[in-house]
Amino acid sequence: MLRVLAALALSLASLACAAGEDEPPLEVFAAASLRDVLVDLEAAWGEPLAVNCAASNLLAEQLRAGARADLFLSAGEHEVDALAAEGLLADGMRADLLTNALVVVQPEPLPAGVPRVERVEDLARPELGRVAVADTAAVPAGRYARAWLEARGLWGTLEPRTVAALDVRAALALVESGAVGAGIVYRTDVAQSTRAREVLAAEGEGAPRIVYPACVPRDAPSPERARELFEFLRSPEARAVFEAHGFAVLR
Repeated sequence: MLRVLAALALSLASLACAAGEDEPPLEVFAAASLRDVLVDLEAAWGEPLAVNCAASNLLAEQLRAGARADLFLSAGEHEVDALAAEGLLADGMRADLLTNALVVVQPEPLPAGVPRVERVEDLARPELGRVAVADTAAVPAGRYARAWLEARGLWGTLEPRTVAALDVRAALALVESGAVGAGIVYRTDVAQSTRAREVLAAEGEGAPRIVYPACVPRDAPSPERARELFEFLRSPEARAVFEAHGFAVLR
């Protein structure tokens, strides 16, 4: 009988361990510009993550409509501010995590007849053709780009020639394909590209302050594990991963 009870106890312990191992992956909603770095962060975290990458405004709308996520990594503060104002974030679970740089990129090699952009005013040259940006009415990268061009007095000229992409990665894809003469994206987006080249950084007057906030939604499916992941993202190990991909970590 003792042997039977011992075997039963061992079996129950094994089932408990298996149940822990079978926990569903944490649901991470992340800005499109974080797609590559999240692959390495997942490896450093040591557990699978269910990642939903899209434009930050679309992810915020999904959360507002009832979608559930354990963590939201936005490329802009506006989306997270709005969710906080609506009471959709867990208390104390928000931090400004990263910053990035906005840059002008062009196809590589440059198509015949397309001039190389050497200063921001060159974006207004008609022979450059169209310029790809993320949706300036909704997507953080697009809002940053428009604000910079407005500050430099170029938006009125450029607006009719811009191509509004769904997100910043889609804007980069238009540049890589040669469909446009230039685009405005994040530096981290073009860093790994072999078909696009950074030609100009958004610096000086009107240069945007780019902030990526991290937050835990109020209705996170796994709140305790979400808190652990939130804290991990601010660890030295995660910092090394972010910096390897070109992001600067805020503290």
